[in-house]
Amino acid sequence: MLQECLHLHSNKGCYQRLCSVLLMLTSRPTLGQEDKFTFARQIAECWMDEVERVEKETDIAKLKTALSEKTLIGEFVGHPAHQHLVTYPAVGLYFFLLTDHSKNYTAADPLIAKSIISEFKLKGVRTESLGTYDTLKELKEKLVEDYIEMAQGSIGCEEEGVVLCFVQRNKDKNDFTLCLCKSKTIEYNIYRLLREILRELFSDPSTSKKPVKEPSSERFYNEVEAMVKTWFGKLNYKKYKELPEYFVSKPLWYYKQLGDKVFQYIKKLPDKDSIKKIVKKKFADFSEAFSDSLDTDILVNYLLEVDSKCTVIIAPPFSYHELQDTRPAATLSDVMWKKAKSSVIHLIRVPGIQAKWKKHQEALKRHAFIIYGKWEDFEEYKKLIREAKEGGNDEEKKMKQYEDYQLLKVWNKSTQNIKLLKSAKSEGEYNLFFVESKADYLKLT
Repeated sequence: MLQECLHLHSNKGCYQRLCSVLLMLTSRPTLGQEDKFTFARQIAECWMDEVERVEKETDIAKLKTALSEKTLIGEFVGHPAHQHLVTYPAVGLYFFLLTDHSKNYTAADPLIAKSIISEFKLKGVRTESLGTYDTLKELKEKLVEDYIEMAQGSIGCEEEGVVLCFVQRNKDKNDFTLCLCKSKTIEYNIYRLLREILRELFSDPSTSKKPVKEPSSERFYNEVEAMVKTWFGKLNYKKYKELPEYFVSKPLWYYKQLGDKVFQYIKKLPDKDSIKKIVKKKFADFSEAFSDSLDTDILVNYLLEVDSKCTVIIAPPFSYHELQDTRPAATLSDVMWKKAKSSVIHLIRVPGIQAKWKKHQEALKRHAFIIYGKWEDFEEYKKLIREAKEGGNDEEKKMKQYEDYQLLKVWNKSTQNIKLLKSAKSEGEYNLFFVESKADYLKLT
C-alpha cells in the first residue's frame, strides 16, 4: 500500500550545493576564513543558533535523544549573497526529512520528522498527506490532479514546487519512505530557463560542447512555449485539455514581455560584466525587479484602458485576509487573464507607481487608490507571524499563518513603494487615501 505525502515549499535552496558539515558541536565553530569553508561555516552557525535556542526554550537533552543514530535533513536558505531563484524572509536551516542509521531504507516516515520539527520548534516546511492508495491507477490519477494544481503556482507563493515522498504503510506500523521526487512549478522552470540563457552571455563559446545559440528574448520565449507545450502533451488526459494556456500561473504573453524587458535592459548596458555577478549570485532579486516593473505596467495600462472608475486596494498580508470578504474584488492575476469582473482590484504586492511618470499620474487621477494598514510595522508583524507559526495546534490556522509568513519577503520592499505614494499625495491632486482600520475602510468604500 502506498501513501504519498506532499511537502509544500520543501527542498528550495537559495544556492543548491551539497555541503557536509559535522554538527556534533559543543561550542561555536572555529573554521577557517577561506572561501572553501564559507558554506560549512554559515550552516554550522545557523545550527548553533538553533541549539542555543532549544537549550533556552525546550530540552536539548531530549533533542539529542530524538536524533540519536538519526540524521535530520534540511536545506540552508535565505542568504542574500547566495540566491537561487526564490527569495526567503530570513537566513536559516529548513528541515523536512529524517533518516535512521539503523534501518535499511531511504528515509523515515515524513510525519516523524514533522513531529520532531514541531516539538523543538525548528524551522520546517509545510507537510501534507494526500491520502492512501491501493492501486497504481488511483495513485497515478491523484498525482496528475495534484501536479496540475501545483504546476499553476506562482514562484512568489508556491516557490519552487514540492517534494513528493512515497511512503509504504505496513500492518506492523513500521512505515518508511520508499523514494522521493521533486516536482517544480512551471513558472519556476521558466525563470530557471531565463537564468541559464542569461548566463550564456558571460560564458566562453569555445568551451561549450553544444552549438551555441544567441541569447535573446525571442529565443527565451520560443523555448518557454516549447517547454510548456511538451509538458502539457505528456499528460494526455482529455479532461484537462480545457485548461487555459497550459496551466501556467500567468498567460504566456507575460513571459514574452518579461524577456523583452530583461534583454532590452542588458542591450543598453555599456558593460555587460557589470551584471555578471548579479545574475550569478542574486538572480532572485534581479528577476523580481523586472517582474515588479512588468506588473506595474500591466496594472497601469489596464487602468488607462478600462472605461469605468476602479478602486485599487493595496493591503499588507494580514490586512488582506481581513478585507477579503468585505466586497467582491479582482486580483492582478484576474487582470492578466482578462477575468477582472469587479471594479475593485485587491493587491498584496505593491506596484511601483510613481507620480513622476505621465501614465502613472493619469492613473492616479482617474482611479481611487486606497492604502490600507500600518505598513511601517514590519518588524512587529514579522515577530507576530513567527510566534503564531510556531505555536498552536489548529492546522488550518497554521496553514494560513504560513502563507502570511511567505509574503513577508515582499513586505519590506512594499513599504518603500508606500513612501513613494505618500510623497505623491503631497505633490499632486491624486485620488490616494490612507486608512489604518477596517471601520475607516468600510466608511470610505
